[in-house]
Amino acid sequence: MPNHLLTNDDATRYAALMSHRFTRAIIGDARSVELVEEAARRFAVPVASIGLVGRTKVHFVAEIGTSLHVLPRAQSFSTYAIAGSAPLVVEDTSLDPRFVAHPSVVARQIRFFAAAPLIDGKGFRLGAFCIIDRQPRRMAPADIALLVRFAGQAMARVALLSVVSDLSRRATLPTWPSTTRRDVLDW
Repeated sequence: MPNHLLTNDDATRYAALMSHRFTRAIIGDARSVELVEEAARRFAVPVASIGLVGRTKVHFVAEIGTSLHVLPRAQSFSTYAIAGSAPLVVEDTSLDPRFVAHPSVVARQIRFFAAAPLIDGKGFRLGAFCIIDRQPRRMAPADIALLVRFAGQAMARVALLSVVSDLSRRATLPTWPSTTRRDVLDW
């Protein structure tokens, strides 16, 4: 992963992500899948996803147009998307020096990428809501605003899943460490 994307606050951001204690149960959450499906329709793109960015991996809570559920962080555009609090829009990856040789661009022929960070209530960027196309495209300001709204809805859903996961864990606390350790996501 490019060193310039590892900011001084990445360890703190990672700790905030870990405080949610997400398990594999969040992957494929039905409402999250509906959200990415709606975004893919609204933006007319073949790929949309909600990804949570860990230390070395990105786990996709929901995705459409790909069968990837986890990617090495170095291969994910979400790593770039969480570097700032504003949306990231790359209208043509073949013209952007940051992405022209990126493994996802080369292997999957990605030409357009846009993402809005998932920002929790404390201001930590935990992941990104992404849309991807194999054709270059432009995004109007209204489209960028819509992408930010999708990211807000996704973050609200992720926060709810965190609360549900915590309540479930507390309800089974005596057996939790032994029964769900294998279900904790490897970040």
